Amino acid sequence: MPTTYIKKIKDDPRDRLEVEIGDAKQAEFYPQLKIKRWDNEVNASFRLLGDTGTQVKEGDKVKYKSAKREAHFYELEEASEFEVILLKKPDKNIIEFSVESKGLDFFYQPELTQEEIDNGAYRPDNVIGSYAVYHSGNPINYVGGKLYRTGKAFHIYRPRIEDSDGNWVWGELEIKNKKMTVTIPQEFLDKAVYPIRHAAGATFGYTTPGSSFTAINSSGDAYGSLFTGAAGTADSITLSLDGSSGAPFGVGIYLHSDGSAVAFSGDTDGSTPAAKDWATVNLGNEELTAIAYVLMGGDNQGNWNFYYDAGDADQGHFDAAATTMNRTMSFSHNNNKYSIYCTYTPGAVNKTVTPSALALSLTLHAPSVAITGDKAVSPSALALTAALQAPSIALISNPTVTPSALALTLAIPAPTPTTSVNKTVTPSAISLALSIKSPTITGILLVTKNNQTPTTATLAASPRALIGNKIRN
Repeated sequence: MPTTYIKKIKDDPRDRLEVEIGDAKQAEFYPQLKIKRWDNEVNASFRLLGDTGTQVKEGDKVKYKSAKREAHFYELEEASEFEVILLKKPDKNIIEFSVESKGLDFFYQPELTQEEIDNGAYRPDNVIGSYAVYHSGNPINYVGGKLYRTGKAFHIYRPRIEDSDGNWVWGELEIKNKKMTVTIPQEFLDKAVYPIRHAAGATFGYTTPGSSFTAINSSGDAYGSLFTGAAGTADSITLSLDGSSGAPFGVGIYLHSDGSAVAFSGDTDGSTPAAKDWATVNLGNEELTAIAYVLMGGDNQGNWNFYYDAGDADQGHFDAAATTMNRTMSFSHNNNKYSIYCTYTPGAVNKTVTPSALALSLTLHAPSVAITGDKAVSPSALALTAALQAPSIALISNPTVTPSALALTLAIPAPTPTTSVNKTVTPSAISLALSIKSPTITGILLVTKNNQTPTTATLAASPRALIGNKIRN
């Protein structure tokens, strides 16, 4: 198994962003994440301390497992997540990482003062107590050169700690003396339902403030961009804007396939800052999957500016007749990559189903097997007959079922078993379906010794009961 995984998040030679999981300089795997920007002109690595564990690769995730905790590494939209799972109550309430960096400065983002708030400034909750990380050399943007823009390399958001019952707190993040620590309130650890997880930084969208803007007016405009989502639940949407202080706006998440709303706020839930800044609107923990979504902000009452950078062809989406966010959007396109992102809580949205639920479903929709012609009833013949008229499970909205994921997939949505021809079925499915709905056998002529009419006892004692031709016992 490889001990290092390298992923190019952005492959633009002017603004290359690369992530390395593990340590390429070591022969064994270490729970480390390294971020390299502008062709490794600057970089920073973060390594979890205090554990001896085992490396595991599960799907798109790399995991490092020990007895008391796990570290999970996985890709987000233009970012990566380094998530720590506490399986049991830890001996102390501090998680420690070593930090090595080149050409970077780390700037702590405190809570705004009342004066700043009164002047229209705004700072989202996950940015309070976070670190903005910048190129330390104040690089200059030359035509045809590297795209340093403001020199911001990446952002480390405040960690959100959540237990298995959904209770959560903010962790305290600190970076100094080549070490990063996350301090969790001891009271939360004492009362938590384990395992608990660090779910900071889980976003998809564009987290860099754009350099250009689109003017949004009160006639009913909604603008945004196309991004790939992730499995989990939507917490909030944040966008970069400015305008008249306090102008209302709304946000929403829409399926790229048909424009239908997946999650949306009220049309006036957001409030614009007077100066260019991020503004966040909370959502209702709606379920998300790893498909294409359009993140949008809109307004039918005020005027404000929505910032963007150049994106891919047709990445920008807008509806100039969006009088409310609670609607199916009719998309037109531009090439703008709007500064908007969704913060979500990662995790599968499917739920477990017990075997009894599966049995109940098959009871309601079990097949009747009819056998005609000159065929003998024996275990092999029964298997052959069932293969010709076997039950198949049709899923609504989710066509993929594998044996290992059967329990997770069947609950949402519930299966609608149907009967179809010439489909194979596993022996366990045959026994389950046929035990619930015994076969109805037609076209039978049974002859026993001395032409006696067979009774239940006779049939039970006769393993060679035949169908079709007269065959005497």
